Amino acid sequence: MVAACDLPAIGPAIFHCAGCGDEVTLCRPPGSQAFFRHERGAACELGALRALHAAALQLLVESRFVDAPPLTQNGHEQGKRCMIEEWGSEVSVLTRIDGVPVDLYAETLAGPLIIQIAIRSLYDATTRPGVKALGYAALEISIPQPYAIVSVGALREVV
Repeated sequence: MVAACDLPAIGPAIFHCAGCGDEVTLCRPPGSQAFFRHERGAACELGALRALHAAALQLLVESRFVDAPPLTQNGHEQGKRCMIEEWGSEVSVLTRIDGVPVDLYAETLAGPLIIQIAIRSLYDATTRPGVKALGYAALEISIPQPYAIVSVGALREVV
């Protein structure tokens, strides 16, 4: 999957991959759907990971709830039951809260909730202390094996 953007230009259109920034070519086979291909002919790993990240966020926004795990401290459950946190239509995606980048910020009945999607080689773990310092409830959804997810159903199970 390659996402591309076309900026107005004089002459032929130039497209760039939204994942890696390299140039891509628009291919239009007769009788088939148009698609983009990298100039170098290789698959774009970063583009696929970003597409997975965007799809996970879209699923969260559309579902309007998350099944939060039991609270733990030092790896031990504290006896708290699982909570289902639900939010309305007011959700901020890929935003900044007090200068800290977050994937999803939602107002729930229990208060503000931050959700981070952690995909290996894409997630910046240095944001964790900043998110913690905000003092809001935060949930990190880890996707340790992104290439094992081959369908929306499989992604829905993880998210």
